[in-house]
Amino acid sequence: MYWRPPGMDHPFRDLVRLKLINLMLQAPASEGGCGLALRKLVVRKTILAFYPLHNHEQLKTLYDKIMSWE
Repeated sequence: MYWRPPGMDHPFRDLVRLKLINLMLQAPASEGGCGLALRKLVVRKTILAFYPLHNHEQLKTLYDKIMSWE
């Protein structure tokens, strides 16, 4: 139904996936989310920071490109 890049088993590119995760974390529980006010939690020092999970395959590819001497 949705176009996806070769090798991906789902239609969500990284940016869309990260936005969806952020939306789920911050959406009210009444709407099926977690209801977390992430920025407020950082300001109150309840959490130190929040960041997206890394895509290890892409990190390795990037690392290999950066570290190659070619």
